[in-house]
Amino acid sequence: MASMISVTNVMTYDFCPRKLFMIKVMGIIPPQTDVMVQGTTKHKVLEKICAAEQNIVESITEIIDEQEVHEKYCSSFSSIAKKVIKNSRVADQSEEFLSIWPTINDLLPRPKGRGISCCG
Repeated sequence: MASMISVTNVMTYDFCPRKLFMIKVMGIIPPQTDVMVQGTTKHKVLEKICAAEQNIVESITEIIDEQEVHEKYCSSFSSIAKKVIKNSRVADQSEEFLSIWPTINDLLPRPKGRGISCCG
């Protein structure tokens, strides 16, 4: 059975057939650029945030206002982002990286002051 050709491989071939040959046939992996490292780091942060969200929701056992929920999310997300950035190649550029990464507050909706609970 023939395997499928990925769009990435077609695009790579279109850009530079030799590059595709070196990667697929010779097994030479090109080094990641700073932009690639930043993108990978962002994806890792978002993946870990999604995984941690269930724990955040389960930690809410009583009715609390939206500001408190917002603070729980900000605290958790900031901690996750710092750990991932610290353990990535982008750590030596963390100031520059963090300046282009939106703040955690910008990722969350603003609280409206109503009480909410984990049970709806």
